[in-house]
Amino acid sequence: MQQIFSRGGQMRKKIRQKADKARSAALKVPKAVKAFSVRTADRLSKAASKRGLRVSELREYSKYVLISLLSFLMAYARFPQDIRPLGIAVICAAADKKTALFAYIGCAVACVTYPDIAIAYFIVYFMLFAARKAFTDSKFREPIYVKVIESTAASMAIGVIRISSSHSEALYEYIAALASAALAAAFTYFFSNIFARDIYDSIPLGRKSICSYALMGAIVCSLSGIGIFGFDLRLIAACVITLTYAVSNGFMHAGIVGFVCGVACGDPMTCACLGLCGLISGLLFPKSIFAALFSFAAAFFTCGAYSQDIQSALALMPSVALACLIFIPACAFLPDIMRISVSAKGAKANTDTADKSNYPRRLSEAFFSLSEVFYKLSENRRFPSESDTGIALERAFSEVCSKCALNEMCFARRNTDEDELRKKLHSAMQVRQAEPDDFGANMKEKCIRLEALCDEVNASYRKTAVALSKDNRTSLLSSQYAGIARLITDTEKKSAEISGRDEAYEKKIADALKKIDMPFSRITVCSKREKKVKIYGVNLDKIPFGAEELKKYMLTECGLRITEPSFDMTESSGIVMSFERAPVISVEYSHASRSKEDDEVNGDTVNFVHGDHSFFHAFICDGMGSGADAALASRLSSVFLEKTLSVGAKKSIILELLNNALLAQSNESFSTVDLLEADLLTGKSYFLKAGAAPTFILRRQKLYKISSSTVPVGIISSFTAESTRFDLEAGDVIIMVSDGVVQGTDESPWLAELIRMDVTRDPSVLSRKILDKAREINVRTDDMTAAVIKIKGC
Repeated sequence: MQQIFSRGGQMRKKIRQKADKARSAALKVPKAVKAFSVRTADRLSKAASKRGLRVSELREYSKYVLISLLSFLMAYARFPQDIRPLGIAVICAAADKKTALFAYIGCAVACVTYPDIAIAYFIVYFMLFAARKAFTDSKFREPIYVKVIESTAASMAIGVIRISSSHSEALYEYIAALASAALAAAFTYFFSNIFARDIYDSIPLGRKSICSYALMGAIVCSLSGIGIFGFDLRLIAACVITLTYAVSNGFMHAGIVGFVCGVACGDPMTCACLGLCGLISGLLFPKSIFAALFSFAAAFFTCGAYSQDIQSALALMPSVALACLIFIPACAFLPDIMRISVSAKGAKANTDTADKSNYPRRLSEAFFSLSEVFYKLSENRRFPSESDTGIALERAFSEVCSKCALNEMCFARRNTDEDELRKKLHSAMQVRQAEPDDFGANMKEKCIRLEALCDEVNASYRKTAVALSKDNRTSLLSSQYAGIARLITDTEKKSAEISGRDEAYEKKIADALKKIDMPFSRITVCSKREKKVKIYGVNLDKIPFGAEELKKYMLTECGLRITEPSFDMTESSGIVMSFERAPVISVEYSHASRSKEDDEVNGDTVNFVHGDHSFFHAFICDGMGSGADAALASRLSSVFLEKTLSVGAKKSIILELLNNALLAQSNESFSTVDLLEADLLTGKSYFLKAGAAPTFILRRQKLYKISSSTVPVGIISSFTAESTRFDLEAGDVIIMVSDGVVQGTDESPWLAELIRMDVTRDPSVLSRKILDKAREINVRTDDMTAAVIKIKGC
């Protein structure tokens, strides 16, 4: 045995050596570049020493220059409605005297780039820096929540100045002020966790990841609108950051930060491309840097061409190629700077295991963060932008003026500032339709077709707004990401509950065994739900009664039914007795379905799922309408429910995700859902209905009806389903039907009578009888399905 373990250790060692050798060979170009950077650093240090500067001083000066540059970029970053919250966040997040000073200098210099109220921003930046310096005695070490309050107050001060000095609608200035305050508070929290080294070293890895994503997104956002020789500097920065994360933090972080940087670029296509490219390059970097860079560019082009068109993808490829070239020398030092390190305080010997245990929570936090970002983007796309208004105005001029006899000699349009007119119309049309007075006195007095022009502008604007609302899938993406995050969080909680130990039940069993003087060494109970019990050190001769008596004794003393005990012999612990919680009910089920007359495809789908951990699910999905389209919606819903319910996911979250999935379809696709969840261990059941027909439960010749008035899934975004709890007993019969069986508002008395009169209680026989009777009685033909579940005792 020792020889086998020794050989296994030697084999693992050889494998690790080969992997390290392969990685070293794959990354030999970055190492060569790193050697060049070391030589360059040596030359700089020698030049500095000749001028009387120490290397430490040179590094200190470089650090504060970088802080000023970063602060300038953050203050330069502009969000929709011309709000600039990041400069305030940087000044508030600074954690020492020099950092705060240089952060203020960078933000103050950025004020020269502001078009309107630069003086107001400059004064607020100075007052914020001075207030922090005075109240903290130049230490700048107040708690994070105080920094958040400071940033919120400064943002609101800017908002008040904008409201009092702006000529646009006050409502939009109020919204801008609130948005600026919220963003400033959020980024103050993110930056404070990163800029303070002691805080950064102590926070969990998940929070570090979220804060670093926010910083990278802010850097990319700050480069908006900057181009050099035709290259998009914002896209270049996003690509370099994504590649750096792929090297330093792995493919998962690269995919997420790629999504975030793509969102900061303000283009859904770029968002999808960078997320996919980050995943691919992160997987290929351990093999070859050239393969990773080539795959990054190829995946970006392929995804861009698929999402939009080849011309749009080709237009971005020069910037992507330049980013790949820039990354080759940058990878000598950037990965070390951007590596998300594990905190020393929380680090343990087995860090890989710790990372895996935190992965679901970190992934959930990332999806929640992305959901918030996409929600803000979707809110920004609810109304046409100013450029969209300009396009509508040009269309109106082209359509109306071309039919005017005075078009060639039109003094009204020639003497009108179209940029100013576009801004004025955009401000007005966000709250109402355009009116002739909005075109100004010059157009009102001299334009003979002003009424027609105004009508055409309103019509074109409405068409643009309708098109945006139809194409705006960002809100669905936000809801989907939030649902996935909740699903991961809920699954993690259930996993901890299922796999964790139940110490209270261990004590109950121990007390029960001591009462009958049954010897044992130790007891373990895994899973608080299923109670998987192992009793070690059992002496078979000292068990006072048989298996059936033991089951009854455990039910009396511990309050739970248990399965037949089994006995295993182990070398170290002797005899081990095992049993677990036994179900109190079982199910027998069958169904019958018939398609609508003259239709070969049935639009109803019925399914029965025995999920993990003793759950049973039955559901009927009825696609609205009939034929192939209805069948597609019901099949999609059925498969979605089957795959998610079988792993114990939360029902409300599953239905929300299903609703979003159907809403995202290009054509109208919706389906009713009639869902039964039965807990076989307790007998508790839940009926969830979304636009479904009533369900009937027969118990000792008494008939219970469960119905709801909700809408089907896939129709509206604010979806809710009604849930009804019912405690099942042995002998109950559950009848689930589609709306093709029960039609009209007569409460279907024939169905109630048929169920009561059935004496066979055979699910297959009863389901066929229901369809035969429905076909005979109902006037309107439709797809029909009946599912019958019989509850049996254990």
